[in-house]
Amino acid sequence: MAEAALPHAATLALVTSSVLQVVTVIEVEPHETCWVEHDPSKTQETPESGYAHAANEAELQDAREYLASVQRRVATEGLEIECEVLEGDPAASLVRHAECDPAITMIAMTTHGQSGPGRWPLGGITERVLSSTDKPLLLVHPEGGIWIPPACSYHVIVVPLDGSLLAEGALDRARTLARCTGAAMLLVSVVSSPDDMGLLPSGVHLPVSMPAWQAEVEDISCYLQRTARAMCKQAPGLAVQIQVVAGHPADAIIDMSNRTQADLIVMSTHGKASQHSKDGKGGKGGKGGQAHSWLGSVALKVVQGARSPVLLLRSKELNDLSQWVQGAARQPGRLIR
Repeated sequence: MAEAALPHAATLALVTSSVLQVVTVIEVEPHETCWVEHDPSKTQETPESGYAHAANEAELQDAREYLASVQRRVATEGLEIECEVLEGDPAASLVRHAECDPAITMIAMTTHGQSGPGRWPLGGITERVLSSTDKPLLLVHPEGGIWIPPACSYHVIVVPLDGSLLAEGALDRARTLARCTGAAMLLVSVVSSPDDMGLLPSGVHLPVSMPAWQAEVEDISCYLQRTARAMCKQAPGLAVQIQVVAGHPADAIIDMSNRTQADLIVMSTHGKASQHSKDGKGGKGGKGGQAHSWLGSVALKVVQGARSPVLLLRSKELNDLSQWVQGAARQPGRLIR
């Protein structure tokens, strides 16, 4: 199942002239080494500690051989591959390894598997990595755990936008990948349906006229058109399409990506990882609760429900008030405030 991320990781590394580093972590249980007196000036390891050391060395050797086999299977012309065996807690080791190396620009992992109607649980290790790293994270569904050769072709890259600067933070990375792969970009914005637009948190439903709803759709469409023109100006020859869909944001994004058979979804996530979860252990909440806290409900549902791989980019904090004002001025209007 973990190898299901290899095709996309290898392809993206190849087209961006990056190095693919395949990593595995072996969990080493901490143990105390016992010593007995043999000579006043020397010490000697007990048989028990010697056995533990031999077992650990054997496990390390198995891990190296496994990664070497992966390297042989993934090897293709022009792709540079490195192998790395880490020891310790899987999530904490991966996070520490990625954060300490500025050359690592993306982490690719699989989700755990499918559970329930169209929902993919992230898995404990994936959630802990997600909640603890600032690196972009590519999440790939395991598709039954069947490994396929690293040959992915990209035709459509979906970028969900809500008019905010935070969401637009995904555009640069998406544009780079589209240019490298020859894919078209599909900019998607979601507008509430007329019925949902008039629904207040209190449960009271205010009537919304169709002309007002159509004006909302037109505002969002104009925003997408301006964004698409800017993308094309920055990257001549890039194919950029736009689509406004009605419904709930996550469901609409999932439906659009499935209907267009999108090869990749690139989106920014709102929030930031908690400082006490930087060790990859998830902090309070145990099994990945921290991932939900900054992923946001929309991104989480998209990851769980879309068939396409999802590249999550951590939104950077905008400290300059003028940036916020500029972004707010460009956002489509809202009928219900």
